[in-house]
Amino acid sequence: MDDQTSASTVERKTSAAAPVLDRAGSMNEDMGGGQTRIQGLREAAQIFVDVMLQDDGVSLEAAQELKPVTVLGSPADPFYPGRSTIKASITGPDLNPAGQTSIGDGIVKGRTALNASAGFDYKSLLVFTDGKENHAPFIADVAAQLNERTYAVGLGTPQNISAAGLQTVAAIS
Repeated sequence: MDDQTSASTVERKTSAAAPVLDRAGSMNEDMGGGQTRIQGLREAAQIFVDVMLQDDGVSLEAAQELKPVTVLGSPADPFYPGRSTIKASITGPDLNPAGQTSIGDGIVKGRTALNASAGFDYKSLLVFTDGKENHAPFIADVAAQLNERTYAVGLGTPQNISAAGLQTVAAIS
């Protein structure tokens, strides 16, 4: 019997992601488990950046662009400028909670950043929020920009988040 094994390689697809980070005043509230929502958001966003692969891109969005799509270096190199710049913005003062929430505005900014980025095979929008919005544009106002590559990351417990807002972002009917 002649056993031969053959193999071929497939080029890895690259991804660009635009995390939309809620920094409204409600993010200072308890998330559950003794942690504030902003602490949970920062932890989750940093883990997200850590697991992105080399040559993937990440932008940071709130109601305005915090960082444009930035190409990441090797996860093994925590000092590569792209990855360290994004992570510094996550922990920096630009993300301190204050003011009103316009999740819709963050979605628009995230989609704009992704649409302007070139050279990526996949583009995804991640919305880190408690889903509570009090300023236009609202999620419903920008629903046409939501697609199968839009994900909601709820920060809080079922009792202190807006499940309806998160379901709309994630296009769950």
